[in-house]
Amino acid sequence: SATGLFRLAFTEAILDYFTFEASKWKTISGGLSRFPQAFLPHLEGDIKFNSSVQALEEIEGKVKVTYVDVINDRMFPALTSENTKEDIFNHVIVTCPLGVVRRWRLPKFNYLKTTAIRTLNYNNSAKIFLQFKRRFWEDIDIKGGVSSADLKIRTVVYPSYGLESNDKSVLLASYTWANDAARWGENTDEDVVELALRDLETLHGRNVVRDNFIGNNAVHYWSTDPISGGGAFALFEPGQFTSWLPALVIPDHNIHFAGEHTDVHHAWIVGALNSAIYSFKNIMYKEGMEEELLSLTRIVWRILRNSLVRIRYVPRNKNCKIYKREKNLRVLEQGLTKFYWFQLDHRRRGVATIYTLCV
Repeated sequence: SATGLFRLAFTEAILDYFTFEASKWKTISGGLSRFPQAFLPHLEGDIKFNSSVQALEEIEGKVKVTYVDVINDRMFPALTSENTKEDIFNHVIVTCPLGVVRRWRLPKFNYLKTTAIRTLNYNNSAKIFLQFKRRFWEDIDIKGGVSSADLKIRTVVYPSYGLESNDKSVLLASYTWANDAARWGENTDEDVVELALRDLETLHGRNVVRDNFIGNNAVHYWSTDPISGGGAFALFEPGQFTSWLPALVIPDHNIHFAGEHTDVHHAWIVGALNSAIYSFKNIMYKEGMEEELLSLTRIVWRILRNSLVRIRYVPRNKNCKIYKREKNLRVLEQGLTKFYWFQLDHRRRGVATIYTLCV
């Protein structure tokens, strides 16, 4: 896109295609927020809101988490005995962006993991939302989809839900990345909204844009968001997939890293979901729960069998003694507890790719 992305790994472009272009898109009826909310009845009372982690420390095979309450937006105040809180856990799954993790006091990880936390690359992003009286873009038969241009707004995302409605509607008037996103951040929100409206006028006409704009807006820059750690999503540079990613995802000190940045599908929820699965498997394997893990995984194999899915078996690193080959499902079941994760292969219909941990 000539906006600072050419220095990135070519692998990212290929994986981006398979993640976003070669897949059939699905959603959850009622909104994707229903997915995390489904966990609330099981976790209510255990969730600590408005807290900022300060340190992770290994203590006798367990993990101590040190944190403070966020007061007046101060995420990292001077630590005192009065404001410091601690909890100890058998395992900790860290899903925060690495820019956030970098601020914490951490155990002495090996060199590869420490370097991964410090160097794995993130991309910048910005979004500008504007609210309008009605969906004027549907007058010219734009129902969902995007408009891409060389204007400052670059990409406009039109809502694909509630089509042909006469109610007020929110438009993602600008979705930008890399240098394009960084250049929005130097302006006030008021100026950003005005500049976005001018670009929309170029696409749709002045009268229809101005007459329907209500004035409500929301602007977000991931580069200045302390919770995101200075980046919107992982986007690796050449060599980072092979050099640093494996070291990051292998558990150490009972600390497990998860999130889209620990999977090959960056910038999308499928990467986060994949990472949740293999973190869960790693914990069960470490706790000696092979039989329970085997029972759970057999359920997956039954689903795969019923779906007539063929298996492709792939080792995760060069230390594996198992080489790429086709395997019978019954043979695979004998070693399920050593599997790292599996996922459907979007490149070949009806193929499931199995990745092994090999540690």
